[in-house]
Amino acid sequence: MIKKILITLLILILLTAIGIVSLIVFVDPNNYRGFISDTVKDKTGYELTIDGNLRWHIWPQVSILTDSVKLSDIDAKKPILTADNMRLDVELFPLFSKKLEVKNVFIKSAIINITDESKGQVYKHKAEQQPTTDDTQTTQTKQQKESSKWAFTLNKLEVSDSTVVLQNKDDFINFRNINLAIIQKSDKKIAIDVKGNIDRNQQNFSYVADADVDLALFPEKAIIDLKKFDYTYKGLAIPTKELKGNLKGVINYLHNSKQLTSKDLSFSVNENYFFGAVNVNFDKKPYIDLTVTSNELNLTPFLEKDKKTNENITIQQTPPVVSNVTKVDNELNFLNIFNAKAKLDIKKLNVNRMILNNINVTLANNDGVATFQNIGFDFAKGHIAATGMANGKQKYTQIKLIPKITNIDLNTFFNQIETPNDLEGLFNASGDIEVNTLS
Repeated sequence: MIKKILITLLILILLTAIGIVSLIVFVDPNNYRGFISDTVKDKTGYELTIDGNLRWHIWPQVSILTDSVKLSDIDAKKPILTADNMRLDVELFPLFSKKLEVKNVFIKSAIINITDESKGQVYKHKAEQQPTTDDTQTTQTKQQKESSKWAFTLNKLEVSDSTVVLQNKDDFINFRNINLAIIQKSDKKIAIDVKGNIDRNQQNFSYVADADVDLALFPEKAIIDLKKFDYTYKGLAIPTKELKGNLKGVINYLHNSKQLTSKDLSFSVNENYFFGAVNVNFDKKPYIDLTVTSNELNLTPFLEKDKKTNENITIQQTPPVVSNVTKVDNELNFLNIFNAKAKLDIKKLNVNRMILNNINVTLANNDGVATFQNIGFDFAKGHIAATGMANGKQKYTQIKLIPKITNIDLNTFFNQIETPNDLEGLFNASGDIEVNTLS
């Protein structure tokens, strides 16, 4: 019995060896050069250019290696993607029937340009296309499947040591050291692992993310289970050495209603932890519904000033400058971009020696006018409550608050703001506050 098993294994090994040798001798990978480029153009409209000869790589899997590759839009000034090399892991036996079935794609040292110079005819055509109905999309999808004469199975896509250049108007943002892996776990379900960093103006943002994506009902619906998003931010603009934390949650996106909802959402900033939910509707003017809760929020580290920086600052006395030019810009114009509803609940807030408890804030933004429906918190053994509004719809900035202060202990108050005093008693007040600038 053992002898038969050994003979069977030997035969399998010999067949595999013969198949690999035959592959190298009789199948030229350059025969697939035009097929690969034509397929990419047929599926995406973009032109794929492969420099040099294609060659086999046998171990640990059968692969086709390329030299530098370039993906370009038609008539674009710069390519969308350039890479030093690309590896295609392929199925062995279909190759003898002149069929190329790609399992994995690996791209190394790529530079991806998402800029105005990389946009050509394909991008402009897609931008000009009118949205189609679901029935039309379904018909088109069926026609594409029926017209496809080749099988494409992509189990894994890897991008290593790459850079993405993103243009936002006249500003360029570089995403560096990107290592991305997209793995197909089962039918219509993929796993995404990505890490990298963003450098900009002596600021660095590094991140590591891990997510499972359910595309069973895509494009009508997608479910993203964000298992991990760890980040670290370093920059000259923050008093602390760095900001670090993580984000977790399940995000559902509905295409037809253009709605994004979350479940079990949690995030942290340094030692501050938050929980909540966010619902966003992107139809016409975006609408955001946000709920955030936290047991304790410590702002003291963010308010500490760098002593060395302060020592080097020379105070210069200058005569006052009086301007008779009236400011006409409304600093609250951004309120017109979206509508929103938000609720904030923080049990304890530390600001240096000041302690605020049971903070509750409820607000709504509608057509450029934000309404503070409720602002309330306990402070210095008393309570402060307020309502108000912020108007971003008119020509000038306008913020109104109607506060009510109840039973603030004066001795506790001055001790918390670190001011010497010998006062005792309770402070009560109510009135109106109006300002015309955020600064």
